Amino acid sequence: MVRTSIASRLFHATAHLAACVALACTPFTLLANNGNGNGNGNGNGNNGSSSNVYNWVGSPWYNGWSQGSNWAGGTAPPSQYDDPAAANTIMNFGTGTSSFNDGWIHTQKEIHFLDSLGNSTYTINNNSSVKIFKFTNAPVISVDHTGTAIINSGVDFQENILITGNNGGTLNINGAINKGWQWEPVAPTGGITKEGNSTLILSGSESNKLNSLTIENGTVVLNKTGGATAASGNISINGGTLLLASSNQIADNTTMNLNGGTFATAGNSERLGTLTLSSSSTIDLGQSGTVNFADSSGTSWSGSLVITNWSGDSSGEGNGFSQIYFGTDASSLTADQLNSITFVNPDGYSPGIYGAKLLDNGQLVPFSSFSVIPEPSTVMGGILMTLGAAFLGWRQWRKSRVADPHS
Repeated sequence: MVRTSIASRLFHATAHLAACVALACTPFTLLANNGNGNGNGNGNGNNGSSSNVYNWVGSPWYNGWSQGSNWAGGTAPPSQYDDPAAANTIMNFGTGTSSFNDGWIHTQKEIHFLDSLGNSTYTINNNSSVKIFKFTNAPVISVDHTGTAIINSGVDFQENILITGNNGGTLNINGAINKGWQWEPVAPTGGITKEGNSTLILSGSESNKLNSLTIENGTVVLNKTGGATAASGNISINGGTLLLASSNQIADNTTMNLNGGTFATAGNSERLGTLTLSSSSTIDLGQSGTVNFADSSGTSWSGSLVITNWSGDSSGEGNGFSQIYFGTDASSLTADQLNSITFVNPDGYSPGIYGAKLLDNGQLVPFSSFSVIPEPSTVMGGILMTLGAAFLGWRQWRKSRVADPHS
């Protein structure tokens, strides 16, 4: 990782809703392929297996998840980590502000934060750093309200977990992902797939161990502290945005595939493995910080790579506040790869679209030794100025004709 002292951007969840309407349904069992979703009102299917649905209605501090009185119908979900029934448990939270897991390890298939929570903040707490939530059996976490959901706990999953939500809400996982625990026979190695227009924040002071992070839509914010790693394995940005809240969030050997989304550094610094370009995408440098990719001359590129918010001077020698590197020399990108890169309105240059060149030390900089393509607004401004000047000239000519009709 690049060790650069850059001020972090903090992301804080706020709440304004005082109370929500309590659910009045009881636990029930869904049959496979019954076409009715999973019974929590969000329309997600149950992947062809029977699932037990539990709705939280309880008091967060005095009793925990093991108390039946905290669940609609009076029955608590199975809490033993190796109970087969827990692998098909779907848990809904649609009332109150928080809940409390008093079990050692809790296994479930899905957790849903329902739209009845409105714009509130809902928090799930564990009372110890050694307690975790274990997800299994095609796991899902959905944020269906417009507010924020916070999970203050470790989270483990052997297979990829789907994190979704389409109402603009936020999920903050404030704990280690796939840390594992002493009785786990196989270390968890699952990845995250992010869908929907919601925001996912990965925070806390312990490192995550992910084999992949795939972003289809929405925003994923990496906000670990104390040198902890938020993402590793392979990152694929197929849509939406990956945003750095502070520097050094990604494991140094992590590969990145840009496939139509945006990698936004917010002015922070990061070191990664190789970059693959599968479709036209954007890197937003935030006008400061340093991004280092490994030599990517051997990876496939298709489409165009647009670099925004580069800041420096027009010397062409890389004297910039924001810097981006590929490898350590000028051969770390091919000529075709360089031809697919453009800098848009780089600070220190005249507004416009510039090409790219790779310096001998691997730094990528705007290339201005060709006719710069101005932005459309600049072109239109020039046209209007030209037309205005022509109109004024025509008026002067008309006046002279009236003053001297024989001229």
